[in-house]
Amino acid sequence: RAQGDYARWESELKRIEGELVEKEARFRTLTEGIPQLVWRAVDAGSWTWASPQWLTFTGQTQGQTQARGWLEAVHPDDHEPTMRAWAEAGERG
Repeated sequence: RAQGDYARWESELKRIEGELVEKEARFRTLTEGIPQLVWRAVDAGSWTWASPQWLTFTGQTQGQTQARGWLEAVHPDDHEPTMRAWAEAGERG
């Protein structure tokens, strides 16, 4: 019985992994195929990913955009209002 449960679990895991790979590919196709600057962020402006368009526009590397590194591409006078906007957006949901 334990072997059968493991085989079903492994099969389900492979199916889910395949779906995740497919969804990630669709996401990248969409976000990399449009001219807009796109990013993925968590926790009030902490970036986890930036599109190639952002990298080309700003000259930053993917690593430089991580967390709040993207803020280096924003004019210093705009840092405070930008972070305030992130905080307000988080408060509003």
